[in-house]
Amino acid sequence: MEASEVEGEDVVVGQMPTFMVPKHINKRALKNKALSISLDNKALKDFVTGFHKRKKKRRKEAQRITQEKDRRKRIEARKKRREWAVEWRLGRGGWWTCGGGCNGEI
Repeated sequence: MEASEVEGEDVVVGQMPTFMVPKHINKRALKNKALSISLDNKALKDFVTGFHKRKKKRRKEAQRITQEKDRRKRIEARKKRREWAVEWRLGRGGWWTCGGGCNGEI
């Protein structure tokens, strides 16, 4: 007898042999499998105690951004004030110079 003549040994490549395939899955066994997560103590402590630290970090970052915006506003106001002062010195910017009709001549 050759291997090709043996009946009942039709095996497809990648297929599990029939003696290893479970015929019935016990549902109770599936229900009783608990999900277990294991964390080391340091990682758990960092996670639990880190809420306050992360909140402080967010607040500090928001405060820094607000200070930067205020700084930019002050710089812009200073720039406008300088431009206004230069125009006023030249006599072009004030409403009080000559009613706006003298074109800078006093």
